[in-house]
Amino acid sequence: MKSYLTDKGIHTSRSVAGFKNAGMIWQERSLKSILENPSYTGNLYFHREETLDFITKKEG
Repeated sequence: MKSYLTDKGIHTSRSVAGFKNAGMIWQERSLKSILENPSYTGNLYFHREETLDFITKKEG
């Protein structure tokens, strides 16, 4: 997949964001993080934050 994106000239996420040290070669870890990100996979999560009671350190 990374070869396909690189060969087609598709910009990496860092190059699109405008980072000066961004390369044009896709990295496996970049693709993995995109493919595992719920926002990109279409999964919707509610109440993902876990609140702990400040004093007892238990869920509140």
